[in-house]
Amino acid sequence: MQIILKGYSQSQQNIPHFIRSTISGTVLDIPLKEGASVTERNNYNEGSTIANIADLQTLFFKAKVSESDVAYLKKGMTFEIGISALKNKKLKATLSHITPKAIEENGIMKFEIEAKVENHPDTQLYPGFSAVAEIILDKRDSVITIKERNLIFKKDSIYVELLGRNDEKGKRLVKTGLSDGIRIEITEGLSLTNRVKVQSN
Repeated sequence: MQIILKGYSQSQQNIPHFIRSTISGTVLDIPLKEGASVTERNNYNEGSTIANIADLQTLFFKAKVSESDVAYLKKGMTFEIGISALKNKKLKATLSHITPKAIEENGIMKFEIEAKVENHPDTQLYPGFSAVAEIILDKRDSVITIKERNLIFKKDSIYVELLGRNDEKGKRLVKTGLSDGIRIEITEGLSLTNRVKVQSN
């Protein structure tokens, strides 16, 4: 009778009735209103969400990467992300997860990635901030580069047009290296004293 009327027996009245969170953190949302029914999680029901709690000291950057770029990513690599809401302030992140299966999005196969963002004592981050990742896959220092549009392709060979002292033209066979899509590294065939003709295409 006591359980039916009060929900607990006389011997249980001193036992507090509360739900304890499994983690320490900040309450982000309470989706249920007072008086709403609550279902316990079991094998047939995922249960009711009473509150969404997050540890704001452990935040992750999530993004989608196209299949042409995901091959260059490795777990454990670090990169910088720019936080839009903080005037693109740069923070370091470490890649922790790459989904094994791609998802088609607008005709492009993309993989979801996650990276743990390093805490910064002077920066307060919040869940939902948008950010842009800058991942350097490879780099060169102190090398000769030219604009990629000044290359001349002929069969399996690559040339540039050089200008002599009297602006006479001559072709020079070159070998190329790393490119960022605009400028390209020249590994053989050019020196700092050479003048390369700008192509009009």
